[in-house]
Amino acid sequence: MHRFYGALWQRMSSRYWRRLLPQEHFFVRTIFGDGMGAWLAGHVRLGQRRLGDTRRALSLNGGWLSFPAAMFEAGGMRQSLRLSDPVVAGIVAHELLHVLQRRQKQPVTRQALLLQCQWLLQGRDPYSYSNCSSAAGQLRQFWRASVEQQGQMWQDCVQAQVAGQPLASHALLAEAVRAGRLRQRMGKR
Repeated sequence: MHRFYGALWQRMSSRYWRRLLPQEHFFVRTIFGDGMGAWLAGHVRLGQRRLGDTRRALSLNGGWLSFPAAMFEAGGMRQSLRLSDPVVAGIVAHELLHVLQRRQKQPVTRQALLLQCQWLLQGRDPYSYSNCSSAAGQLRQFWRASVEQQGQMWQDCVQAQVAGQPLASHALLAEAVRAGRLRQRMGKR
């Protein structure tokens, strides 16, 4: 009986989720570096957002990323994500960062849900942050930020890189993400 359910799950999951395509794999390794990028590329599964707000991307526990149809070439999840579009690339990077945050035991789902409720009830934008002119200041802010602020900072960084206009203020942030340092190490100030 166990084999039956395993085969059924495999068939159903392959219908709604897929592994990264070669060009997506290359993108992930390029922006996250070989170490973090290789782990992410082997870990995540992509799907098309079909429930809830289908205009927004979503990161689920276990590396399941769900994107709106418009983010895929020809509007279908069997096609590649439109990673040459800076906005799409930034959103993909944002959701991938949530996977790394979970790997480092950050309570992404719980914190994001709380932040989204505060946005609805109190009007506090969970993504807003102050852009520092210095790379060191921006990195310190990144380390203190909520999971959604970190995601937005990384999204802005990648979006600018793909647009061919890298942000000098985000240079150290990019190095930290590629090294997997999403929080400040103890003893370093």
